[in-house]
Amino acid sequence: MEAKSARFIAWILLAAAAPALSSEPGAHHPAEPGKVVPWSEVQALTNRAAAQRVLPYQSMGSQFWLLPDGALLWLGADEKSAPARAASLGTHLRSGPWLELRLEKFAVNRDALSPDERDHFDAATKAQADAEAKSAGAAADRSQSAGEDVAVDVQKLLVVPHAGGELLLHEQSLLGFAGAWDGKGPLEVSPIAFRVPPSAKPDQYGQFAIPDPMNAGLPAPLHDLLRPETIESRVVRILDSAEALDWKPSWSGLEAEVRVEIDAGERDGLLVGMELEGLPPDEGTDVTIVEIEAERAIATTTVTRFGPSDDVRLPLAGARVATRSDVPGHCGNDATVALEAKVTAVGRTLGSEASDGMNISWTELDIDRGSTQGLRYDDVLYIQSDSADGEGRVRMLGPNAATVIWREISYVDEGEDPKATPPVAGTVLWTSTARSADHAERLASTKKAAKK
Repeated sequence: MEAKSARFIAWILLAAAAPALSSEPGAHHPAEPGKVVPWSEVQALTNRAAAQRVLPYQSMGSQFWLLPDGALLWLGADEKSAPARAASLGTHLRSGPWLELRLEKFAVNRDALSPDERDHFDAATKAQADAEAKSAGAAADRSQSAGEDVAVDVQKLLVVPHAGGELLLHEQSLLGFAGAWDGKGPLEVSPIAFRVPPSAKPDQYGQFAIPDPMNAGLPAPLHDLLRPETIESRVVRILDSAEALDWKPSWSGLEAEVRVEIDAGERDGLLVGMELEGLPPDEGTDVTIVEIEAERAIATTTVTRFGPSDDVRLPLAGARVATRSDVPGHCGNDATVALEAKVTAVGRTLGSEASDGMNISWTELDIDRGSTQGLRYDDVLYIQSDSADGEGRVRMLGPNAATVIWREISYVDEGEDPKATPPVAGTVLWTSTARSADHAERLASTKKAAKK
């Protein structure tokens, strides 16, 4: 474990200063650090790139160079004006429209570290050197120190010509970009990196717009995913029963995947991985294709429950889904009344679920407000404080009282027992509308005080 310390310090610094690539679109740091090498290797590559006049690719505030001999240097700093603190080194290979990057080594610029960071890095580097020295007599086929598996992060990018330069798109993001296209306007893409003239810089979100994508000369791996026409289908069969679902805790409460069969397939233009949106009145039935045949496909959709006692609502056979929808999305406007309620009694605990350190528990609460005061089934209630310790949903509704299911999310370390701390009797809860009104009032008061 000690032998890996310097590698992890290098990885943390690089992830902050020069985000490298990841297989997950939008997450650009490597999953595992590679071998740590001296900063002199970075300086040598930098000098070679300058001598050969290699232009860098830009990537999220950092830069990388692809040298003619196959070397790769990824260099970054916390700020543009600051010296580089860390770098990733490796190799690259071009094959047709594809570019393969292999991130193999890391380096840290010791001179750019703070005194504390330098001390930690020196101690970790010494520990790694000591561990490697102890393993010098190991078998010849063990090229790394004992217990150490150095990862090589291999990434595959599509090179897309654009505005006299190039955009590099991750292979796993292509279907998402194609699926988000409206079939008429420009194709919007968010490249991992780019090298284009200053006049073709991305927008504030790091996106590029490719006009007339069907005739823009896009590489086949991206062009062949575009669908100018909307493909519509219907759910013809629900393949999982409510009793067989595997519920998992999430920020929505509990969620599970349900498999459905739809009546369109490859002949209609569908592909594995495509996402289809639910059409009115089934806007919530969004599906992702996981298996496909000529005229049918198997897809998954996610169903949610706020608490374990809520009914399971499976998607309906006959629901319409399509590759795009012209129906405006809902903004989530809150229609609850501005209402405060007091907890009159704490009822039974309905259970708890834990996953990856996150624990969710549910408790019944009785409150002193009901339908007469404007409360409705499924209204959301919060604790009356700025901290969001949990939330409740109205379930049993009377004229002047109601029962709320209170959900609390907590995080526990491995080996610890989670403890639920629901609101006690006398605690004031309020709807989100009341909370928003209170926030607006306090904000106005703050601005008024500032003017004085």
